[in-house]
Amino acid sequence: MTNGVGIDLDRFRIAGEDGGARLHDLRAIEGAAMFERFQTVYRMLVSAAAAAGVGLDAVDLRVVDVFASVSREVAVSLCVSAGAADRQVHHATEAVERLPQVARLLRDGVIGVAAFDAVILQVTGVEGPDLVAAIDATTAADLAEMGGVSRGDADQSARRAVAELDPDGLRAKREARGKGVTVSHEVDGSDVAISTSPEDAARIDTSLTAVAETACKHDPRGKAERRHDAAVALLTGGRFACACGRDDCPVTAPAEEIAAALAKIVVHVVADAATIAGDADKAGWMDGFGVIDPHHVREVAARGGCDPAAVGHRGSG
Repeated sequence: MTNGVGIDLDRFRIAGEDGGARLHDLRAIEGAAMFERFQTVYRMLVSAAAAAGVGLDAVDLRVVDVFASVSREVAVSLCVSAGAADRQVHHATEAVERLPQVARLLRDGVIGVAAFDAVILQVTGVEGPDLVAAIDATTAADLAEMGGVSRGDADQSARRAVAELDPDGLRAKREARGKGVTVSHEVDGSDVAISTSPEDAARIDTSLTAVAETACKHDPRGKAERRHDAAVALLTGGRFACACGRDDCPVTAPAEEIAAALAKIVVHVVADAATIAGDADKAGWMDGFGVIDPHHVREVAARGGCDPAAVGHRGSG
C-alpha cells in the first residue's frame, strides 16, 4: 500500500526492515503530513474569512479576528500552545500564498519540516508577489537538485536566492539594523552586546581567539574565560597575560605576540570577480557568516585596508 506521494506504507510493518530506509520514508511522510496540515489550516482560514465577509488580504480588523479564531481552533485540535498555533497558521499562509513551489518539495518528501521552516525565515520581510514568486521558484529548483537537504542547505539556498534577487532589500535591512553597543545589568552580572557588520563580527571573533591563544598550555582558564579576558583587555587598553603563574612561562613578550597575532587576521570572502567590479550581481560567501548580497560584497572589497586581490575571486565563467 502506498500513500499519495508514492511511499510504501507496508514497509513499516515488516520486521527486520533496514532502519535507515525506514527513517528516510518516515521523514518523507512527516513532510507530506505537514503539507496537508498547512493546506487544511489555510482552508480553515479561507472558510472563516468568507463567513466574516472579508478577504484574507483585506486591510480590515476583522481579518485579525479571522486569524485569531482559526489559531485558537488549531491550538485546541493539535493540543499546542497559542504561540505554536500562531506559527502553524503563519506557515500555512506562507506555504499556500508565498512559497507554493518549496511547499510542494515538502509534500513530495524532498525536504523536511525543518528545511521548510528555514526557507520561510529567510524570505520573511521580502515584499512584492513577483519577487517572492521568483525567490520561491529559484529556491525550489536549487533544493530539488540537491538530493538530501538539511536545514542548513535550505537556509543557505534561500539566503542566496534572496541575496541575488532582492539585494536592495537586504541592503536596506542591513542599514536599518544599524550598529551599536548595549550594556545591560542583571542581579548576578552584566552583559555587553555589539551590533555590527558580519565582517567586523568576524574580525572581532578571530581577534579574541588569537589573543586568547597567546596564553601558554598551563593557563588554568577555559577558552571562554580567556576570550572574555582578551575582550576586556582589547576594549579597555589593558594587558592580556598568561595566568599560569609559572616562572618558566614561555609567553615572555605578550604584547609583541598579541600584535603579531592580530596582524594575521583576515576575513575570507569568496565572490565573483565581475560582481566586485560592478558588472554582475552574484551573491558572495563570507566565512563564519554565509551568503552575502552583491552590494555587501562590493562594500567589503572597498573597505580601507582590504586588498581586492586577496578577496577570494570566483571566476565569472
